[in-house]
Amino acid sequence: MSIGAQPLAIPGTGDAIQILQALATRYNALHPQAPPIHIPPSIGSSGGIRLVIKDKAILARTARPLKPREQAAGLVALPWASYPVVFYTHPASGLHNIGRKQLEAIYRGQITHWDALGGGNERIRLIHREHGDSCRRILEHEMPTLLVEKDAPPSLTTVTTQATMEAVASYPGALAYGPYPELLDGPFHILSLDGISPDDPAYALHNTLYLVKRKGASLDGLAGFYRFLRSDEARRILREKGLQAIPLPEKAP
Repeated sequence: MSIGAQPLAIPGTGDAIQILQALATRYNALHPQAPPIHIPPSIGSSGGIRLVIKDKAILARTARPLKPREQAAGLVALPWASYPVVFYTHPASGLHNIGRKQLEAIYRGQITHWDALGGGNERIRLIHREHGDSCRRILEHEMPTLLVEKDAPPSLTTVTTQATMEAVASYPGALAYGPYPELLDGPFHILSLDGISPDDPAYALHNTLYLVKRKGASLDGLAGFYRFLRSDEARRILREKGLQAIPLPEKAP
């Protein structure tokens, strides 16, 4: 790390934050004379985008495409990785697989205990993400009848991936959804969906990660990290952590 260099932050979403931090750590080790890259705690996709609009950040990390008004502000979103969106439980559920019809019965309050599915005897505790969350958005698009609020059983709503993980770890009956890479090292049961593992290319639920910048603006000190994200080593790290690399253009628009 160069002496006295000001770290360059890439603010934004908490999705896959640990993986991006690992990539930044590896880049900093390989390029000790370059300005260090810093991946700060989550402020959400919208929070990161706002900082780019205000010229307080060169790049933002997001887990959603740009909205029309953000595009109108002169921003461009570059997809760089995708990851499975998964359902996961406290280990007390005893489950490792779940079907779509079973999920719909749970989210409608028709199945209330895990033992109805051959699991433990804990009462199911639903944990949602807030409206607009990237993983929730994927479920609303791919499984539109799942997260209906009318006649839904009581639930807890969290506003970050990390808070969701903490809640699931705290409640033996918990069921939640979230980004697969963040969960791999946690004390959870990550569920296959209709018998298909999140590692299987046939798995149905995926979200995309983006880097957001001003169109035509220089990457300045982040140019080296951008090149690193295009490297074979970065692709290997992503693959090991449960993500699929999406090729970035050689020159950022």
